[in-house]
Amino acid sequence: MAGDVGPLPELAPYLGRWVAVVRGRVVGVGRDAAEARHMAKRNRPKESPQVLFVSPQLQVTRALDRYPLVERAFDLAARLRMKVYLVGGSVRDMLLGAETHDLDFAVDGDGLTLARYVAGELGGAFVTLDVRRQTGRVVLGRPPDRQVLDFASLRGRDLLSDLRGRDFTINAIAVGRRKDGGWQLYDPLGGCTDLMARRLRVTSATSFADDPLRTLRAVRMRAQFGCLLDVQSEAWLRAAVPSLREVSAERIRDEWFKLLDLPGAADSLRELCRLGLWDAIVSSERSDVAAISLSEHSFAIVASVERLLDALAGRERVGEGLESVQDVAPQLCSRYASFACDERTYRALLKCAALLCSVGQGDPDLVAAMLGRRWRLSNGEVNMLRTVVTTWSCVADMARQGLPGPREIHRYFRQAGEYGVDAAF
Repeated sequence: MAGDVGPLPELAPYLGRWVAVVRGRVVGVGRDAAEARHMAKRNRPKESPQVLFVSPQLQVTRALDRYPLVERAFDLAARLRMKVYLVGGSVRDMLLGAETHDLDFAVDGDGLTLARYVAGELGGAFVTLDVRRQTGRVVLGRPPDRQVLDFASLRGRDLLSDLRGRDFTINAIAVGRRKDGGWQLYDPLGGCTDLMARRLRVTSATSFADDPLRTLRAVRMRAQFGCLLDVQSEAWLRAAVPSLREVSAERIRDEWFKLLDLPGAADSLRELCRLGLWDAIVSSERSDVAAISLSEHSFAIVASVERLLDALAGRERVGEGLESVQDVAPQLCSRYASFACDERTYRALLKCAALLCSVGQGDPDLVAAMLGRRWRLSNGEVNMLRTVVTTWSCVADMARQGLPGPREIHRYFRQAGEYGVDAAF
């Protein structure tokens, strides 16, 4: 410890390691204090650093300083003499240094009663989510500053039972308030260790069997957090794959499009196939559905779409032939970042359409229409999927014949309508 070190910087990238800080900057990192101090001495030989361990407790305590709404929720719960915990993804994101607009609370008592009270005190909207599980939601403000607070009664007799009933250990971490007003981190299942090791591990042997949708969620979380599924968890996942067919189509749809919305969707799709999840997602009693198959060509098409999106957004070098669309890149980026409905972006729908263009057997148009009906997509979403899979080859044909003229372009968009842009992309 020493001298004029200034304010502490963002420490989330160094979770689980020792750091040396000088004037608000990390100047040394190590596996122990001595190594961090040694690195600081090499980088700043004339200054005395502050050396500290970035523990999960320190990180979450610092992160909560940015969320006065959490403290307000705890204060309101105390008024009703209810014990409450911040849990799940909210805590995980704070440990990772990510911003979160959705705060999840586990309540030792009636979550609906607390949610209704918090909404009244904060001037928010109250929504009943699940009467049986006593779960309510409070919505404050409007996008993009909207805050959502979910209050659910504990699953089981205590906090430990609640955490054991969750999906993965990195989502089974909680924060409570001590008697002195400070924050206390609860991690009985080792979720912090798994998070630092980028390891995805289920909370129990029955986690996938309790909710087979978690098999699909495992692939999404692997992509979202750069985690690897541990060997035992993968074995339990594979055993639960057949049960995924029993999950409602709407729940599968929501998880499917969340996965497609993430970067690296092509790798995630490859992982779905490796684990046997793709067949469970699309299969049914109808033979035309069971015939859908994917190949490396399918993954390559999705990967190409992702590279195009990155190039337009400036995250990747613009390739040959893309110079002509740079003038409209902002409009295209805005389109694919926008929502086709409350839950699904055009970006995710575009990747889905790209995938369906390459189905191994059957008519892509029929496949798109069938999945659209089963997943209860809006008419606009179904039209987009069907337009892309039926007209994208027209663009390729025009390209082979040279630069199309105004007449050909007019004829194309008269056929494809507003979704002609997506087919061309």
